[in-house]
Amino acid sequence: MRKKLGLLTLCLFIGTILFGCTSENKGSNADWNANFVVWEGHNYVVTNEDVDKNLVGAKVGTINTSSSNETDVKEGETFSNIFPTGTEIYEIKGVKNTESLAVKNQDGFVKIDYNGEYGK
Repeated sequence: MRKKLGLLTLCLFIGTILFGCTSENKGSNADWNANFVVWEGHNYVVTNEDVDKNLVGAKVGTINTSSSNETDVKEGETFSNIFPTGTEIYEIKGVKNTESLAVKNQDGFVKIDYNGEYGK
């Protein structure tokens, strides 16, 4: 009886370690360590590539929330973990919005590349 109880305790301990300590965060960006923008439910990763001002098209949005804490973000908001609230987002002439967008920064415009739907 003691062996069975010991074996059961060991199995429960191992099960807790293996399954209880995993962190699955559904509905979030896969990597909050990367710099990104979420616009209309789509995740865009910030690149190091500048966008020439002559290639910048129409304004398509403004960042509503800037935070490095996912709990601060409301569903459906345009947000970023790098750009401040109020930062403007533009289309790039000749490029589909599902490929890349331009974000205005202090130096001009930086390219952000589509990285799938946010939370999927």
